[in-house]
Amino acid sequence: MIFALLIFNFPLIYSATDLQNQCNIPLSVYYGTSCLILHTELKRYNTAKIACNDILGYSGHLVHIRSLDYQPVIESLMNASSVLNAWIGTECYGTCTTASYSNWYYTTPTRKFEESATFIAWSATGMTGNSVAWQKGLKSTAIDPKTDYAFICEYGKTALTYAV
Repeated sequence: MIFALLIFNFPLIYSATDLQNQCNIPLSVYYGTSCLILHTELKRYNTAKIACNDILGYSGHLVHIRSLDYQPVIESLMNASSVLNAWIGTECYGTCTTASYSNWYYTTPTRKFEESATFIAWSATGMTGNSVAWQKGLKSTAIDPKTDYAFICEYGKTALTYAV
């Protein structure tokens, strides 16, 4: 009796997630498990916070920059446009300084105090408000929320479903 052992080598096929497939619009990038989208239209902070609704079936929020690893991703989005400043999802509730993370929170359209910010890449430009914007080439700065800036939305595992 003769036995034959057949070994098949199948190529690895990776299927893109639904979010990856939808993250193919201009000024967007799939990073980690999130889709980041830069909006060039100018909005005040509170209006930008509720404007992250680009991707059907995913509720978004202003991007939560959780490490310096985000810097090249954010900078590449800004380099692909004429945007110099963009709102991100961090703001102060209470008395805040750039010397501490105390009272700084990652925010969403409906949550304010639930998740303390654990990382803020402060620029040396100082603090003029309680909402955080990313400044191209300079990192984060606290700005008056009534300023009109572009904004960056985040969708993915960290973008939970919010009732707006």
